Amino acid sequence: MTLHRLLRTLGYARCLADGKVVCSKLIVSGLLVVASNRIISMYVELGSISDARKVFDHMPQRNVVSWTIMIDLAYQAFSELEELGLASWAALIGGFARHGQGDKAMLLFRELLLFGLRSNEYNFPSVFVVCSTMATVQGGEQLHSLIVKLGFRMSAHIGNAVMDFYSKCGMNWGSEAHGWIIKLSLDTHVVVGSALVDMYTKCGKLKYADEIFKRLPLKNLVSWNNILVGYAQHGFGAEALEIFKRMQEEDIKPNDITYIGILSACNHVGLVDQGQYHFQNMKDYGIIPRIGHYACMVDLFAKAGLTKMACEFIRIMPLKPNKVIWFTLLSGCKKHEDLEIGISTAKYVLELDPEDIKTHVMISAVCADNGMWDAKAGLREVVNIESKKVPGCSWI
Repeated sequence: MTLHRLLRTLGYARCLADGKVVCSKLIVSGLLVVASNRIISMYVELGSISDARKVFDHMPQRNVVSWTIMIDLAYQAFSELEELGLASWAALIGGFARHGQGDKAMLLFRELLLFGLRSNEYNFPSVFVVCSTMATVQGGEQLHSLIVKLGFRMSAHIGNAVMDFYSKCGMNWGSEAHGWIIKLSLDTHVVVGSALVDMYTKCGKLKYADEIFKRLPLKNLVSWNNILVGYAQHGFGAEALEIFKRMQEEDIKPNDITYIGILSACNHVGLVDQGQYHFQNMKDYGIIPRIGHYACMVDLFAKAGLTKMACEFIRIMPLKPNKVIWFTLLSGCKKHEDLEIGISTAKYVLELDPEDIKTHVMISAVCADNGMWDAKAGLREVVNIESKKVPGCSWI
């Protein structure tokens, strides 16, 4: 009997004691996400909500199914309440909105209005999240109109949600929202101002972003990160590094996002030594490098033609390199015609994704640039001969 059938049978049979014995054995052996979800479902079926919550709380990782089970459980409890307070409505709407159940969040928000209850400012941001993720521009506009109609004061809390919604709808909508925010004198508020900076940098309007940033009377770490990362991602490495220098002068403590921007800036400008310095300097702020920081460093080395250094960096990194890191190194090998490391790197990429078209094309180009063909370069060892051929790719 499979785990799924066993737990489901125990649930239907209402065998709580036996269910707990099975669960204890699984916990000792180490739970997978799927197994944990099955156990939570079993406890819910058995009516042991506290046990279901314990398993959920102790899960090292949760997926959409995990959250769906718990949110549905919360909705069940919500439906059984005799008196429904706004806090209960806000918690459940927010839960649905944050975990990919936008249709349920919208339905619940409509029910709230049909009940004749007056929503509070904590419900609106959640519903705006739903409108932006579901690309419901009309719904967002109607919600904005409702806020005005109900006479809510445009606090930074609501203003930031409105700004975020319109910015995700595109540049024209974002500019319109900016005009509305200026009329309400919210553009100098640090939360709303930071959102404006983020919107304009993502649209490539760095001049506008910089003007808003400079006008902010109070800047927090989010404000600094938005402008720094924005400049770095658009190739203005020197400007991004200058922003970081100003951050240090104003005693703003950086975080992991700050260093993504710094390393990207060094990458665009080709500052290998400075990039290495900043990477090592992260530990001085108690920041543990994530896979994104390692990818930036590999890209920095590879673009500079230091493919051997990039290879050694990958070898000693404490995290398991992913496909992005290997492909980044492969791109550097193609650019600098490093066939030897390129072939070995391609093997790692194809182990992770045997049918990756870009890798096949790129390694073929590396061989062609070096005047070598498949058999001579050992490409038959790289590509699984039994793998399905990809239409449009030629291995001459």
